[in-house]
Amino acid sequence: MPRLPTSVAAGLAAVVAAAACSGGSSSTEPTTTTVATPSTSSSSSAPASTAAPGAADLSGLPGRLAVVDGDGNLVTMRPDGSDVVALTEDASARLQLSQPTWSPDGARLAWTQVDATGEGDPVFSVETAAVDGSGRTSAATPFPVFYILWDPTGQRLAYLHSGVPTLEIGFVDVGAGGDAATTFDTGQPYYFSWSPDGTSLVAHVGADRLDVLDTGGGDPRPLDGPGRFQAPSWGGDGALVYAAAGDGGQRLVRRTGEEGEAAELLAFDGFIWFVPSPDGASVAFQVVSGDGSQGVTAGLRAAQPADAPVGALAVADVATGNVTTLAAEAALAFFWSRQGTLLSLHPDGDRAGWFRWRAWGNEPFTGPAYRPTLTVARDYLPFFDQYAQSITPWAPDGSAFAYAGRHESGSEGIWVQPATPGTDPVRIADGSFAVWSPAP
Repeated sequence: MPRLPTSVAAGLAAVVAAAACSGGSSSTEPTTTTVATPSTSSSSSAPASTAAPGAADLSGLPGRLAVVDGDGNLVTMRPDGSDVVALTEDASARLQLSQPTWSPDGARLAWTQVDATGEGDPVFSVETAAVDGSGRTSAATPFPVFYILWDPTGQRLAYLHSGVPTLEIGFVDVGAGGDAATTFDTGQPYYFSWSPDGTSLVAHVGADRLDVLDTGGGDPRPLDGPGRFQAPSWGGDGALVYAAAGDGGQRLVRRTGEEGEAAELLAFDGFIWFVPSPDGASVAFQVVSGDGSQGVTAGLRAAQPADAPVGALAVADVATGNVTTLAAEAALAFFWSRQGTLLSLHPDGDRAGWFRWRAWGNEPFTGPAYRPTLTVARDYLPFFDQYAQSITPWAPDGSAFAYAGRHESGSEGIWVQPATPGTDPVRIADGSFAVWSPAP
């Protein structure tokens, strides 16, 4: 697995160190909204406290946020911090919850659980529940699960966990009760994407496997020899996007379905991270030199390949092949909204551990400097291209995004940032992680 760009890795290391032990250009400090801690009841309908004068009005934002709160419990809430529903209430050092992941229709939430409260060995499981906490399911797994991806139908989910001696991917059929987990394949590292109909996976395993796998059985169907990349993407438009390698070098390609011809989007030399837009019309990408281990700093000194700008955040237009460079500096992660706005996270100059969100749409803007939480920096950002398929920071209508961290004012928690220049983020809750539901 490649290491992060040098400047980014240094910043993330600072975040991790600071979190373990414990200035920007924005015109004003972020706005803080104090939200009452949920009671022990399963739901709280009390609205969030009134925000400071001039704060953005979040009351009309669609969808819900899933939040790992300050106590480590999993709750959902409206984007303004109101209508808190506690899905768990017993989190502790011996009962830990992580990886909240919405189903495609936003009707259910899945998460992983490690329960060491008993006298025996810890119990590991994948849990799901409806938004109101009802209909909870539980499937035991042999090891702790660290990634969840629902299939597009919302009936099954795939998960990854460490095994012996390698990683394992398995399924939980939530539609059939969600009480059993079955192992499907092994390998390390393991990156994958569901087909649009939920019957197959495209899997990038190790350095030399790039296969289409029938989840009902059958032999793997190899695609091209894999290039240097992490996560393939099988979009709702039916197109497979991945990096291939051959005698002519490396190419980012787009294949219309498993049997379609692979069309080259661009050539590159090095290691590539990429995320296709939801409509499949564009692909955001970033290239570093070599195998990725030397990071962007070394990549910028390397010879420029014909098509891909090395070290820069760029977007390729699928129809024309045109490549547009958005930012010359490294991006730590990037996520598309449904409406086609790209959100990217960049180091704040030379200040180790501080980052800023940048939105690239009709009205581009840069947010205030902040430090991501340890959970985000350690578990999510290094693998953002895989997580871009399972979670989103964006509101369903693209009008705002959510994130977790500490701002320069010292306020820490869950923040909602309207995607409009001249607005400040609003702190809505305590917590270490937040993810927006994909549907209103």
